[in-house]
Amino acid sequence: ALLIYLCIIFSFLKTFTICNIFVKMRSFVDFRDYPGGPVAYMQAIHVSPPVATVTVTAFFVNYLTDILLLYRCFVVFRDKIWVVCLLFLPFLGTMGLGFTLVGTVSHPTKSIWNTINMGLPYFIISSTSNVIVTTLIATCLLQRQQINAICPQSYGRVYLTAGAVLIESCALNTIVSASFMIPYGISDSLSYLVVSVCTQVQFIASCLVIYRIAKKQAWSTRLTEQLSTLAVNVDTIVTSGVGVVE
Repeated sequence: ALLIYLCIIFSFLKTFTICNIFVKMRSFVDFRDYPGGPVAYMQAIHVSPPVATVTVTAFFVNYLTDILLLYRCFVVFRDKIWVVCLLFLPFLGTMGLGFTLVGTVSHPTKSIWNTINMGLPYFIISSTSNVIVTTLIATCLLQRQQINAICPQSYGRVYLTAGAVLIESCALNTIVSASFMIPYGISDSLSYLVVSVCTQVQFIASCLVIYRIAKKQAWSTRLTEQLSTLAVNVDTIVTSGVGVVE
């Protein structure tokens, strides 16, 4: 399943990269003398097939990255499915805003750069939901400090590796997303360059997570079940010990 996911997101990224390079070459090389500069040219051709493809594929890469984060959250909070259900609501909101935004920017007089009132909430909700998911999973992983006292060292190493997955993926995604929202919110031309990096980083973040999972160094459902059983056994031992003392 992860291999299929990787092939799909890679296909979207490859399409995004090819079209984005074509648009940038046309804007900054072929039509660099366009009145208003390359930025004005990109705004003028925003309804052309290459630019529309860039927009759509970027949204799908973002959706797939969010789905992977929700999957990891489901693995960690398998015994608390209500947490995943609550986190699924912002994802639905992101999808709704995303499809609405894509439909809006397809209008000849609209683009992602002059629809900030709709685009900014989309990027804020998407980034905020990622931060929340990351924080919840990281909080759960921080319990390794307590588990190391009662578990073999192998469990501790798995926790550390899972923490590395979160740092390498979500931190990159969050930082780059924030760096895009700032210039985008103030309508700075720097956002035209950062938006391309955002999609690339989202793909890299997904690959880092999948790489850890493939090497069996990430948190798995089996580990969650083992730790749940271990917690029950420890509670039983502690309760029995208290009874003996009394």
